[in-house]
Amino acid sequence: RIFPSFYLNMYNTLKRIPGVDGRPVYDHLFLPEVAWFARNNGREAVKIPTGGEHALSIEKFLKFAKRWAEHNKSIVSDKDALFFAKKMLYIVTSSAERRMAELEFISWWDYLEADTRSEDYQKLFALGTARTLLAMKPTVASARIVGEMYIQLWLSVSSKETGGVDRMLMGPSNEVLFDPWQGYLERNLKAQFLLNHKVTKFNLKNGSIESVTVQG
Repeated sequence: RIFPSFYLNMYNTLKRIPGVDGRPVYDHLFLPEVAWFARNNGREAVKIPTGGEHALSIEKFLKFAKRWAEHNKSIVSDKDALFFAKKMLYIVTSSAERRMAELEFISWWDYLEADTRSEDYQKLFALGTARTLLAMKPTVASARIVGEMYIQLWLSVSSKETGGVDRMLMGPSNEVLFDPWQGYLERNLKAQFLLNHKVTKFNLKNGSIESVTVQG
């Protein structure tokens, strides 16, 4: 299971969950160096370097971009790569107000002009990230939302806090995360897990959820 580095609230939570050996679940994450994405028809897999340079600078970001290009020079044409780079440069250099005004109501697919580009361009740039990390259809998803997610990914590569695009659990999700988390909630917070029940009401107190009414 992977956790993209811009999921900062998730990392904060993982630091507070006792793991199987008493250490926080966060300590059971590792930083992969390369992510591989399989392709059909026996074609070469897409390889994306995920480790960062631990410093936010133009020079080190360009170094990362060069590594990415070297890994994938046979995947997309130089023409397609340059076209996508120009699209991303526009997003990165636009203010939040400009992105909202100009990109909120256009789909990611249309913004990238995917209909006019190669199949590999469509799958790698238009389809891949929107589906994988946002669970969105690129033909429907806002170009602003997906574009800002790309910005977060790139910033996380150079972040001293995250150090890369994502981190992965060192073991099965149930064993490393969910079972210890459930046990902690039941023992320390007296939480109850009820299966096959319907939530009918959230009971609030001073603006916070105090309890939940269920039926089942």
